[in-house]
Amino acid sequence: MKLIDTHNHLYLEDFDPEQDQLVTAAKKSGIDTLLLPNVDTTTIGRMHDLCDRYPDFTYPMMNDVMRIVKDMNPRILDQTFDNTCSIKLSIRKSEAEQLRSRLKKLSFE
Repeated sequence: MKLIDTHNHLYLEDFDPEQDQLVTAAKKSGIDTLLLPNVDTTTIGRMHDLCDRYPDFTYPMMNDVMRIVKDMNPRILDQTFDNTCSIKLSIRKSEAEQLRSRLKKLSFE
């Protein structure tokens, strides 16, 4: 049996002082994989840095909306991520239709 931690934010600054010790402790406790969800563009680099340091143990998870946001780079005006998620974006008028079109193609069912 494999144990997978399916929701972990070990890449956040709060864990910097003991990040390596926490990874070691997770492995020693029998956890085989850490999945790192991320919807905040300000921490995507930190998430990928951790995954680069532990490539066979940590795996990044970004949803389709955040992939589009990362790709098109609109300015994030506001975001709320809890039981219901919302994000308010600002983008150049010339790119607005492309962003709208890409987001409409996503399925949330």
